Amino acid sequence: MPVRSQQQHKMMQAICNGDMEPPSGMTKEQVRFVLGTPLMTDIFHAERWDYVYTRVPERGGPMEQRRLAVFFDGGKLARLDGDVIPQAASASASGSTP
Repeated sequence: MPVRSQQQHKMMQAICNGDMEPPSGMTKEQVRFVLGTPLMTDIFHAERWDYVYTRVPERGGPMEQRRLAVFFDGGKLARLDGDVIPQAASASASGSTP
């Protein structure tokens, strides 16, 4: 599994928690700089990168694992998919309004 810097780890955590969304149109190089090297790339699906975020709580408890798929169109970031929680969905689930 690729080793991530502390900054990349925090960025990945923010994306997986739905706290931020990278701007569409980022190049593959920019995405790699922000998120690090993808866990998996496929020569048959060169426009898709897959990342896995794993967190083990300090005080025990179950391990948390999130998956993030990054899709490109023409070498530019087009969309994200996976276990990402959008801000609007998490706010409506908690009963608060944005």
